Amino acid sequence: MESEVQVQQASESVKLISGLEIDESVAVSMEIVEEELKWSRARIEMLETQMQMLAKDVGETTRFVTIARAVGEWKARTCAYNDKGICRAWRVGDDLANDPRLSPLIEKVNGVYRFRIDRDPTICALCPLYRAKK
Repeated sequence: MESEVQVQQASESVKLISGLEIDESVAVSMEIVEEELKWSRARIEMLETQMQMLAKDVGETTRFVTIARAVGEWKARTCAYNDKGICRAWRVGDDLANDPRLSPLIEKVNGVYRFRIDRDPTICALCPLYRAKK
C-alpha cells in the first residue's frame, strides 16, 4: 500500500510537456536573448563614443601641457626670481605645502615655503610675476 501511494505521488508530480510548449518556451528565451544582445550592442556603441571623446580630450590636454612645459622652461631659465631652482617670487601657503601631490615641488627656505621650479618648471608658465633677468 505504501508503495502504491509513492507511485501515485510521483506520477502526480510528473508533468508532460508537449512539443508546442517547448517551442514556445524556447521562443520566449530567444526573444530575451535577442533583447539583451540589442542592449549590449547599444551599450558597446555608447562606450566606443565615450572612448573617442576621451581620446580627443587627452590629446588636447597633452598638447596644452606640452606648450605649458615649453613656456615654463623658458620663463624659469630667464626669470629674475629663479634662485638656483627656487622661485623667490611666490610664497606657498601651508595648505599647498602639505598637499602630498605638490610637496615634492615645494621647499621651506628661511621659514617660507617656495616652489622648486627646477623640479617642474611648468609652474612658471602661468606665473603673472615673471620678470626677465637683467
